[in-house]
Formats: sequence, structure tokens, C-alpha cells
Amino acid sequence: YGDYTNNGTFTQSSSSTVSFVGSSLQNIGGSSNTSFGNLAIANASGVAFTSTQTVYGLLSFSNASADVTSNGNLTIGSSASATGSVGVLATGNDMIGSVNVQRYAGDKKAYRYYSSAVSNATANDLGNAIWLTGFNASLDASTHRIPSLFWYVESVSGMQDVGWRFMSSKTQVLEVGRGYNLYVNSKSSNINQMGASAATDPVVLQVSGPLNRGTIRLPVTYTTSVATADGWNLVGNPYASAINFDNVSAWTVTGLNPTLYFFNPESDYSDGVNSSSSGSFVSYQRGVACPVSVPGCRVIASQQGFFVRATTTSPILMVSEAAKTVPGVSTKAYFRVSAEERSEYETNADERNSMWVYIEGQGQYDQAALKFEHGNSRLFKAGKDALKMSNVGMNLSLKSTDNRLLSIHHVPIPLEGDSMEIGLGVGTGKTGDYVVKFSHLDNLYFGAELKLRDKYLKQDTKLKQGTEVRVSLGTDAASKEDRFYVVVSRAKTETENGSIVSDQSNVISEATTTTVVGVGDAVSQAPQTETGSTSEQLTGVSGVGAQGAGYEVYPNPVESGWLMVKVKGSDQVLEKIGVYGTDGSKVLEQSLRGEKEYRLELGELPVGVYSLRIKSSKGVEVVKVVKSK
Repeated sequence: YGDYTNNGTFTQSSSSTVSFVGSSLQNIGGSSNTSFGNLAIANASGVAFTSTQTVYGLLSFSNASADVTSNGNLTIGSSASATGSVGVLATGNDMIGSVNVQRYAGDKKAYRYYSSAVSNATANDLGNAIWLTGFNASLDASTHRIPSLFWYVESVSGMQDVGWRFMSSKTQVLEVGRGYNLYVNSKSSNINQMGASAATDPVVLQVSGPLNRGTIRLPVTYTTSVATADGWNLVGNPYASAINFDNVSAWTVTGLNPTLYFFNPESDYSDGVNSSSSGSFVSYQRGVACPVSVPGCRVIASQQGFFVRATTTSPILMVSEAAKTVPGVSTKAYFRVSAEERSEYETNADERNSMWVYIEGQGQYDQAALKFEHGNSRLFKAGKDALKMSNVGMNLSLKSTDNRLLSIHHVPIPLEGDSMEIGLGVGTGKTGDYVVKFSHLDNLYFGAELKLRDKYLKQDTKLKQGTEVRVSLGTDAASKEDRFYVVVSRAKTETENGSIVSDQSNVISEATTTTVVGVGDAVSQAPQTETGSTSEQLTGVSGVGAQGAGYEVYPNPVESGWLMVKVKGSDQVLEKIGVYGTDGSKVLEQSLRGEKEYRLELGELPVGVYSLRIKSSKGVEVVKVVKSK
């Protein structure tokens, strides 16, 4: 309730919270720098820091009118074990004065993508923690002019790697929301050769200035030049907090592919020659499950830089305070959330039917993902598919039918009786033995059989969750190029006397009779349920079965390639949707997990008449739909 003064020692558990609940301004100070865990500001009059103090947990505002006056004394700390964060700032909350924001960068010499959490920070701020080089007025020894701080200019004409520009002045301001490629070499107090192989002491970056807050528009552009090089923008998390990209309402994403590209410097995978080139790219996309190597991939760490790709003119990428999330950041140096936090971010319902492929060996590693959806094509789709960002070492990619190399590829769910081959691109200069692995195969809900096809050895390996395939890559191109394929097949449901019998939970009897109608017309149907004993009334748009289960199906006829199925009852949820041809054969099926509505993609199906079998918690209903385009 009063002031806090520490002139000695105060130890706070990292999981505990100190709350300030007074009625007048409370001061936080003393001759000792307290390492706070969590701080909660509940005092409407706010708090003021009168001496240097550090927060390694969450600084939160439980009073919408509370302010924090930093006076340059507040530090949001970061170490190998924890990184502090500032919670959501309501309209009535304010952070007054300069705040010091740290980010632990580890002890490994490597490039890291960084973004400032304050405004008006300069390159010189970073130079207080590490040895920066390459400026016209060098910060360091005049013989070391190799640049170590870069930004990326999307508008530069040419291929993707020509857009890098180095910071020309130590006073150049770090733009809010922009990402920077920073070579972390050694502490500024330890003048050392940039290319020295010896490990540095752990580095903690720090910038000081007014804390970034509110809704922030990240600097993205789109310039037409070379198709595969257009639209790449290096941006960054502008907050002193982790943010969740899956919190859709907190983001505005217009004219961009919904993929984030992160460079992970903490992976020890390199070209085997230059240690500074180690690390690899990881892609994350909404609707695609996280790879096992990055279980919390949908959370962007505090001050993390990342690439995005614009696909049209006038793109917009904005993020708001609501995107902030806790737990905040990884204990790893500068990359994502930790494995211990996986339970906070388990696979979302929208991430069904996605899987990952990995290759590892010879000190190298890479990964790529498949997302199966009805209505997709095998061609490259700029708004969906994620182009591959090249690593120095191993590069694993998926190939579209127009030969684009992708890190995430959206493909159609094959129809029953069909199969497809999806090419795997493997690029590496190192020969030897590797292991190809697969994950999230239990995340596929359309009854697929998967194989890894090796055309070099002329053999197929059936895949299941946890399968590992050992391969050897040689110097000849045939041992790597156009060698591996993921084969996805669906068996055709066997019939007997015109009835589907292989899966009794999906029976549509030959005895079922329906009349195809247009929108709004009513039809009648012979009795039909799971056991074929309950009658129901259907319409082209909505229907209420004998069990009282209301639903909506629209648009009908289907002209845009998709169909919306929605239940009306508050106590009713969808369980499964099946689509059947006029001969009673099942052409696609989607298992659900209790959704109230579902958008069913029909783009790959030919024009014709189909029976839509809707299984909900209230029973089974069948409606005829017409696909007219």
C-alpha cells in the first residue's frame, strides 16, 4: 500500500507477484536493484521508479487507469532463464519516460533477426552490448569495416538476396516494426576479431526509449520485379512482450501470404565451413500445425524479427496490444517459445490435415509441411503456399506441379480411389547418411495411406506416426534430385449390392430416394438415419430432421467452390460431413471436433449432383446439393 524501498536484498520467486494497491502514487526504489518476478499495478494513481529496478516476469496493469513513470530507471530484463514483458496497455494506461528493454542473445556467434521494442533507439544502443562494425565512422578499430547490422529493402530490383543494406551510421534510428539482421559476435568491452572461432560471453542486447504501444503498422511493401523475389519484407515484433499470430482479431493482414519466416540461429546446422552461417529457417502459417522442433511456433518472441511476403500492391500488416500473450518467451536465445510451454499451444482445430517432413544428418537439418484441403490445386498459390527460403546448409522443400520450391504446400485431399505424388526437393552439398522423418500423421482425418517413394532405389516405404527412413545422399544428382516423393492415396470404398458397407457409420443406402431442387424448394426423402429408420424433411437451404436438429447449408447451387454447413441449436455440434455421388460412392469426408459451422471445400469435385450427409450430436441428416461450376 505504500512505497517500496530496497537497500539490501530482496528475493522474489519467479512465479510470484508483487501487487501495488495503494490509493496514492507509490514509489519503487532504493539503493539495491531488485530483480522482480511479476509486478501488478492495481493502484489507479500508478507507480514511479525512483532508482534502477529490473522486471524479469510480467509487468501487468490490473487497473485500467494506472500509469508507470519510469524516469529511465525501469528495465524489462532478459537472461538465459527468463525475459520480462509488459502486458496489455489499455487506453487509460501509460508508460511515462524512457524504458530500458533487454533481450538475451546468448553466447553463440551468429546472425539474429532483431526488432526494437522502443522508439528512437539507434544502432549505437546495440553497440553498447556488442561490437558493431562497418559504419563510415567506425565504432571500433578502423581495420574492421565488415558490416554487422543490416536491414532489408523489398523494393530493390532483382533476386531475393540483393535487398540487403547495411546501416551506414551509428546514429541511424531503428524503425519501429522493422526487422534487422544483427551479427552477434562479442561484447563491446571484449574487442575481438569478428570471425574468431572462440565463443563469446553471453550477450544481452538493450535499447532505451519510449516503449512501443498501441496498434502498430509494420513497414511492408510490394514491388514487381522478379516473381520469386517480389514482396519479401523483414519486419519484427515491436513490443516488449511475446505476441500470438493465431489471435486473428488482433492482427490486420491484407495482401500478404499468411506465413511467418523465422531464422533460428540456435540450431547448430551449418555449411560445415563458416560457423557464422549456421542456423536455418522455419516457416509457420496459420492453419498448419507446428513442427516438432518448434512446438510453440505460433507465438512470436519479444523483439523477434521475421520475414513475411506481400503478394499484392498496398499490403497491410498491423498488430494490436491484444496480440500480447503469456507465457512470454523462450529460455532459448532469441527464438520462439520453449518445449515446456507446448501444452499452451496444442494443435488448433483449423490445423487438422497438416503434416511435417524432416531430414537430418551430417550436422544439417530442415523441414517442410503439407496442408491437405478440398479445393486446392497442385499449382503454386501465392496467397497460400509458402515459398522456400534458402538455408546455407540443407534445404528440404515440397514441389508444386509448376516446379516452385515450397516450405509449406497446400494440396487437395485426393478423392477415393485416387493417389498423388508430391515431390520432395533435397539440396545439400554434403554427402553421407541422412534420416527422413515424419510427424503429425495422426493429424490427418481423411483416411489416407502415405508412402515415401524413392525412385533412385525404386522402393516405397509405408509411413505412420514416428516412421524414420534412412537414406544415403551421394555426389551424383540422381541420388538427390527428383528422387523422393510423398505418395498420398485413398482406397475406394467397396460396395455390395449398391450399398456402401466398408464403414457402417457412413452408410447411405441405395434405397434412399431424393429429388434435386433449387434454393428454397422443399423435397421429401425416404426414411434415413444411421440405421435407416427415421424420416426427415430436407430443403435446398435448410432443414429440420425428425429429431429436431436444425441446420443451414448454403449456397446451393454451389458456384464458388465451397459450401457452408451450420447448425442452429445451441446444444448441437457437427461431428462428420460426407459427400456422396449419385451412385452412392463417397467422394470426400471431413471429420470434425464439435464445430458449430464448417466451410466445406468442393472445388476439386466435378460439376454434378451430390448427397451431403451431415452427422451432428443430434443425429444424421441428408441434403442434396448441386455443384454448378
